[in-house]
Amino acid sequence: MPVSIIKLTESFENTAYEAAVEQLEAGQLLDLKMPEKNLWLATIKEGEKQYEVEVLLSGNQVKEHQCTCDERQECAHSLLTFVGIREQKAQQRKTRKKTTSSSAKRITTANLLKSVAPLELEAFVKDYARKNRQFSLALKTRFAAKIDVGDIRDKYTQLLEAIIKSSVRRNGTMTYKGYQKLIKSTKELSVQIEKNLLQQNYQEAFGGLQAIFDKIIPVFRKTEDSKGEIKANVEHSFEMLRILLDSEQLPPSFREEIRSYLLESCNRVQYDIYSYFKLWYQLLLQFENTEKDWKTLLQKIDEKLVQRGLADGSIAFLINLKSQILQKIGLGAQADELMRSNMENPEVLVLAIGQALQQGKIKQAAELLEAAKGKRYTRKVTLELEKYQLQVALEGGNISEILDLSQSLLLKTHELQYYGILKQNCPKKDWEKVYQQLTDTLTNQPFSMEIRQVLPQLFASEEDWEGLLKYIKSIRSLALLQEFDKELMQHDKPQVLELYELMVTNFVRFHLGRDNASKVRDMLFHLKNIGASKLSNKLLKHIRAEYPKRKTLMDELDWL
Repeated sequence: MPVSIIKLTESFENTAYEAAVEQLEAGQLLDLKMPEKNLWLATIKEGEKQYEVEVLLSGNQVKEHQCTCDERQECAHSLLTFVGIREQKAQQRKTRKKTTSSSAKRITTANLLKSVAPLELEAFVKDYARKNRQFSLALKTRFAAKIDVGDIRDKYTQLLEAIIKSSVRRNGTMTYKGYQKLIKSTKELSVQIEKNLLQQNYQEAFGGLQAIFDKIIPVFRKTEDSKGEIKANVEHSFEMLRILLDSEQLPPSFREEIRSYLLESCNRVQYDIYSYFKLWYQLLLQFENTEKDWKTLLQKIDEKLVQRGLADGSIAFLINLKSQILQKIGLGAQADELMRSNMENPEVLVLAIGQALQQGKIKQAAELLEAAKGKRYTRKVTLELEKYQLQVALEGGNISEILDLSQSLLLKTHELQYYGILKQNCPKKDWEKVYQQLTDTLTNQPFSMEIRQVLPQLFASEEDWEGLLKYIKSIRSLALLQEFDKELMQHDKPQVLELYELMVTNFVRFHLGRDNASKVRDMLFHLKNIGASKLSNKLLKHIRAEYPKRKTLMDELDWL
C-alpha cells in the first residue's frame, strides 16, 4: 500500500532521522537521480562499501522501495534516500516558485487585462465577435442573463436558434462540428441556469429551461446523439425544472405561469421522443391542483390518448395516470372501470395486477393472471406476469407453482433471488436432482455475462467446488479462478495450480502493454500470497526466458 514519503521518514526513530540528515550533509548520498518517471535511484557510501537504493513513487506516495543491503526493516540507506528525495523535491518547488513569480513580467492574459483600458478591451471584444461567430455565440451564452429584456424565454430561444442555424446543413442534418458546438453551448447554458436557481433568479432560470425544451429536443431528429450528451443535458434540464417547482419561494402567479407552460407542452408530438411527454405529466402532478385543475389534466390525457401511433407502454402510462386522478377526485368506480376496459393492452394488465398486489387484493390479482393465460405477449410482459404469478403462488403457498416459476425465472433472468426461493421451497429429498438439472441447463445456455455472474455463485453456495472448477476451466476465466482460488485449493490444489499455470501463460502470451504487465506482476504476487510461491517462481522464470525484449513487462517483474 502506497505511503506518503513524509510519513515514511517520520516513522523512523528521531535519532535515525537526524543521522540521515547528517549523512546527507556529509555527502554520503553520492548520487540521486530519476532515470524514469517516478523511479528514483540512489548510490550511498558507507565506509568502504556502496549500496544501491530504488524507490518507486506515485506522486508523493512511496509504492515500493528496496536496498542492496541485508537489512529487512528500517534500512538506514532507504531513509537517507527518502530524505534526499524530499530535499530535492523542496528545491524543485522553490525553483518553480521563482519561475512563477517572474511570470508577472511575461505577457499573460491576467497581465493584459490589468493593463488594457476598459474601452479598448470593449472595442476589441465587439470587433472579434463580429469576425468570429463561435466566439460571439459563446459570449452571448455566457452573459445572456445580464441582458435585461421583456421576454426572457424569447432571449434564450433566439440564442439557441442562432447556434442551431449555424450547425445544420442544407438537408436539415447537423454537422459533427455543429453537434459539438451545441453540446458545449447547452452545457454552458445549464451552468447559468443552475447559478440563477441558486441566486433565486427563478424567472431567468425558467426562461433558459423553456428555450432548451422548445429548441433542443427537436434537434434529436437532426443528429445522431451517439454518446447521449444532448439527451443527458435535456434530462438534466427536467431535473432543474423539478427543483424549481420544489422551491417554496415561488409567487403563486409565477407557479401558475409554469403550470400553464406544462399544460401547453405536454401533448406536443415533438416530446414523444424518449417518451418525454411522461415527464411533463409527472411534473404537473407536483402542483396543488384544485378539482378544476384535475379535470383540465384529465382532458389533456384524453386528447393524448386519441393520438395515433402511441405505443402500448405510453397508453398504459396515460390510463394509469387517469385512473390515479379519478381516484383523487372521488371517482373510484370510474377508475376501476377504466382499468377493466383496457385490459387488452398488456401494459395496462401488468399495471392492474401490480396495483392489486400492492393493495393486498391477492384474489383479484390471481383472477387477472388467470384471464391472461394462453395469450401471447412480449418477452418483457411475459416476465412481469411470471413474477406476479410467483408472488401470488408464494402468498397462497402453492409449492408446485413456486418451484416451476422460480426455476423458470432463474433460467430466464439469471437473478440469484429466484435460486433462494427455489431452494427454500424445494423438498430436501429432491434438491440434489433439481440443483443438477438447473446447473446443467445454465451451463448449456449460450455464454453471457449474466450466466458468468450467477452460475459460480450457485456452485459456491452449494460448495460444489468440482462443478465450479469444471466451469472455470470451460470458460477459461482467470478472474473467476482468482475470486474462488482459496476455497478451490482446499478441494483440489493440483488442478487449481495447473489451471493457473495454463491461464497465466496464455495471458502473458496474448496481452501486451503497461497495464497488462502490472496485472501479470500482481498475479504472480497473488500466487505467493495463497501459498503457491513455487509456481510463482516457475512462471517468473518462464516469462523472463520467453519475453526478455518486453521492457515494460521486465520492469514490472523486477519488483517481485
